[in-house]
This record gives sequence, C-alpha cells and structure tokens, in this order.
Amino acid sequence: MAQKPNFVVGARAKISVDGKTLAFATNVNYTVDVTHVPVEVLGAYEVIAYEPVGYRVSGTLTVVRYSKNATASGVTGTVTDGNSSFAHVGTTAAAAGVPAAFNPAQLLLSSTFDVEVFDRRNGTASLDTAPQSIAKIIDARLERRSGGLNAKGLLEEQFSFNGIIFADDSSTPSRSGPNA
Repeated sequence: MAQKPNFVVGARAKISVDGKTLAFATNVNYTVDVTHVPVEVLGAYEVIAYEPVGYRVSGTLTVVRYSKNATASGVTGTVTDGNSSFAHVGTTAAAAGVPAAFNPAQLLLSSTFDVEVFDRRNGTASLDTAPQSIAKIIDARLERRSGGLNAKGLLEEQFSFNGIIFADDSSTPSRSGPNA
C-alpha cells in the first residue's frame, strides 16, 4: 500500500513569533533575495559573471484581531486583553518587545524576534505535541502594519518584517562577514 504524502497545509500549520504561537494567524509569506551585480571587463561586450552582493529576508504575516471580550465569551486560545500588536510578544516580560516597533517613543527599545512556521505533522492527536519546523526567519524586525475590515468580515492585521537569516527544515544558513 502506498504511503500518503505529508504535505504542509495551512489547516495544520502554526505561526510563532518570539517562541509564542499566534492565535488566529491566517497567513505568512516570506522571500529570500540574493542580489547579484554583473562583472564587466574592458574589451568584452558580454558580462563575464554575476556575483552576489547582498542577502535579504522579508515577509508578511496576517493575524485575525480579537478584543478583550474574547476570553469572557469563552473563545479558546485567547488572552485576557486581546491580541493588539502582539501585546504578549517580547523577549522578556519587562522588555518593550515587538509592540515598541510601532510606538515612536520606544522605537529604539524594539527588539528582534524569530518568526517560525511549523506543522503539527499529520494532524493526529498523537503527533500534535511534536511540531515540525518548516521555516524560520531569524532576527526579524517589523516594518509595516496595516489592517482591513469590511461589513461582513473579520478585522485582519497584516505585518511586514525584515529578517537577517532564513532557515528551513533542510538547511540552516550561517552568517557571513565579521559577525559570523
């Protein structure tokens, strides 16, 4: 009997920021760009090579917002004061953390964080406790926040971020240069 492929699907995937799983995260996108420049030689019309000069990681994630009333209403997985601007995400309880990224008075206090997408494997109860990391953006910072709401929809907020390194389940790239 043939074994079923274990595709990563959104219904089983979870998103964590700074090690904390985001409730009601609906979407994550990421991009890794390696910038190349052409090397040209005097006397040759054609480019002789393309050499890498930059490595950039960026992405977006979408979260469905809920209010402080969600816990009182019995919604599973919510925290008592809502999920505005990742209020519970930060490296320490006293740190400004992620919310400082959009507070002009605390911009310099904002910290980096990791964004991780992981799969609950095959969705069975016995394997839900052993998630498998699929993608990880290391040392990310938020750069944009936007939201959208319509008469028949939910308030969704989208956050754009930049990161330093992208790792997935097949490789973990190392840093280059003097900070390596």
